[in-house]
Amino acid sequence: MGKLALSFLMLFLTSCNLGGLETSLGNTPGIPSVEAPQDEEPSDGDTDPQEPQPPIVDVPITEQYPFLEEQSFWDRAAEIASIPSSKSCSNTRSYAYFGIVRLVHSFMIEGPFALFPFESDIEYYRFPDKQEPSNPLDYEIFGADHLFAKLLEINPEVRQITGKDLKLTGITKHSSFDHDLHCRHRGGNVFDMRPFPATEPMTWRSKVYDREANLEFIKAMLAWEKVELIFFNDPKILNDKEVKQIIAQREAAGDPVIFQRAGGHDNHLHIEFKIEGELDRVSTYVFDKLGYNAMIFSASDEYSQH
Repeated sequence: MGKLALSFLMLFLTSCNLGGLETSLGNTPGIPSVEAPQDEEPSDGDTDPQEPQPPIVDVPITEQYPFLEEQSFWDRAAEIASIPSSKSCSNTRSYAYFGIVRLVHSFMIEGPFALFPFESDIEYYRFPDKQEPSNPLDYEIFGADHLFAKLLEINPEVRQITGKDLKLTGITKHSSFDHDLHCRHRGGNVFDMRPFPATEPMTWRSKVYDREANLEFIKAMLAWEKVELIFFNDPKILNDKEVKQIIAQREAAGDPVIFQRAGGHDNHLHIEFKIEGELDRVSTYVFDKLGYNAMIFSASDEYSQH
């Protein structure tokens, strides 16, 4: 073979070995391929340029609700949250909070609590003819609109259990009664009701009292995440196995509910709904600013009276 042919042969063999080395490196895990880049197929959602997202701005609560910058509001809040010396309530913390809720509600909704809707199927037992009383300010027949909406949700459950409509015995007084006797009723989120069959004033000791119906209703209320507290003094229902299981399940889920006896609750159920959303956020802000979250209070006193 001539020298020129031998040179071409050596050049050919060398180029083959380099190609094999390049292929081997390109297939080694963790090492990027040296192949020439190719046009990629557009993925779903990538065909159009993305619009720039506006920055998230945390607007101060005082800018959202300008009344929080008015000294007259804070003076009123401090007055409403305090407990007068003539007051019998021992649950200072909740009394203050629900009073603040009432005040904040009047500023956010721009008006006092609504009058109980007597035209509804739900009855207020002091007025069986469903006529508005001549002087409604004398009665506990006011509440927040969201309370009445929840009562309408409850009524079908009551009908299914008892065949009758819900009968209330108390909500709260008009907003002008800042220090009404019902301590935990001030926020407009609470109602009292007769125990079933609710045909007459009765206690859990009465012969006509329907324990099974009350048990089923209380279990349903305790399981409802919107309910926060129930007072009723029937010891058999308080110690019922399924009732305790529902309470334990909510506790385990980080959404506790309170069910216990309290003075004066032999003849009616006291049911509280959570204060939710912006009303709770603003009320808690005011509550904290007034220093109530730093208070030391007795848990037993908190629920001994309401």
